[in-house]
Amino acid sequence: MPAYPAIYQGIGENHIVAEFDNFAGHVILRYGEYKGVGIYLVDAPHLYDREGNPYHDVDYNDYADNYKRFALLGWVGAELSTGLDPWWRAEIVHAHDWHAGLTAAYLFNKGKPANPSLLFIIWLIKDNFITVTYMKSGYRKECST
Repeated sequence: MPAYPAIYQGIGENHIVAEFDNFAGHVILRYGEYKGVGIYLVDAPHLYDREGNPYHDVDYNDYADNYKRFALLGWVGAELSTGLDPWWRAEIVHAHDWHAGLTAAYLFNKGKPANPSLLFIIWLIKDNFITVTYMKSGYRKECST
């Protein structure tokens, strides 16, 4: 998850799993625990250490780089689930909506590895959105299993 300041402080002791530069700039992937549950933190202060909430600034305006902030989250999810941390590998990846939705695309771009399995959910879709979107999206059938 993004290392938002309150979350980062709540995790406390953590260690570096990986450090890299990519399309989103300099990123440190950290691992810590909260009440006995392991948590990976995407530490990129230039993207996540901000006033406001995870989606908006203090004036309730979208951050102009939200696309990059959440694309990074999906990219790290795909990398992490396929071996970025040599001590852990996912069996199932649950991606949803736009927050983590690009994880599925990044996994597919990596050659759609057999493991992990992918569960992708889009919440709050109703009416004819699915049919219309499918027809207009250029969706490739081979992108799904």
